[in-house]
Amino acid sequence: HGFLFVDFGYRSIGQSASQVLEGTYTNPALDQATSDILQEVATLRSTIPANSISTAIMPSNWKYYWDHAKEHTSSSISGLHFGHYKASAQSSYLTHFHAAKATVALTVGKSYDRWKQGVMVMLEKELGVDLVSKLQAILLVEADFNATNKLMFGNRMLQNPKRTQA
Repeated sequence: HGFLFVDFGYRSIGQSASQVLEGTYTNPALDQATSDILQEVATLRSTIPANSISTAIMPSNWKYYWDHAKEHTSSSISGLHFGHYKASAQSSYLTHFHAAKATVALTVGKSYDRWKQGVMVMLEKELGVDLVSKLQAILLVEADFNATNKLMFGNRMLQNPKRTQA
């Protein structure tokens, strides 16, 4: 492993990560481009208040997401596909359960085993052209993992800098 892995590990929750957020992280082996990126992280962190994004997924957020999802979207090698979640969004009990389950994973910082798997699919960009250079790779992940990521990273985290004027 390289020096960044030694300093940060897999989860980046130790002293080095705190130093990056504070703008005080240094390492003699750090190249200028990486140093600039880490400094920008510190700058963004200084302008966006701590804990300004809730990790709680409310049942209303979960229901809204699934009410607007396209059922024919491919996902979930476990067999739990978009149709299951769209149907469960019609039940307040199941909606609450799924939202709570996603919230627990986000709050604790652990993922479910089935969230750690995916299927890589190669698609033709142009019909009938199957040259490797003309294929597009997509990763199919569990439907609820995909939804959780879109709600957190696609919505909240991208909107937060605008909301906080960063």
